[in-house]
Amino acid sequence: MKTIRNIFIITVVAATLASLASCRKDCYMPSRSMLGIMFLDSVTVKPFTISGVTVQGVGSDSLLYDSVNVSAVYLPLHLVKDTTDFKFKVSAIGDRKEGFEFTLKVVHSTNPQYVSPECGCVPFHTIKKFEFSKPELFKKTELFNSEVQNVEQDVHIKVYL
Repeated sequence: MKTIRNIFIITVVAATLASLASCRKDCYMPSRSMLGIMFLDSVTVKPFTISGVTVQGVGSDSLLYDSVNVSAVYLPLHLVKDTTDFKFKVSAIGDRKEGFEFTLKVVHSTNPQYVSPECGCVPFHTIKKFEFSKPELFKKTELFNSEVQNVEQDVHIKVYL
């Protein structure tokens, strides 16, 4: 049973990557679906800027954000695995000036979708659950939209500070 599952996953991934590689330059849509995380003030529910944010994928050498001030981050999810982990380093959150480190684990499924002849297939994801290693840093977290599609700057997880 595992062999059939593995063959199916490899076939889907190969087809997805081949479709993405054959994408012509006149594709008008993003070729990658990004997980959007928005940081919000828990009182005003307006975007909250966090200072000195560095984000990288766990298990890879990818540096996605490097010491930037952000109120939202957009992160790529694995195409072939059902979990994606990110390591965050933050220099300050609001009046808390000391540095913080935490990880985010996202459990998801991947579903390649045919978009157009120009763009081929784009991997869409469905978030099943997520977990921060230090939830006490936040007042509240919520899964706002579980469907990660190729909509630019879409918000999926809201983090209230």
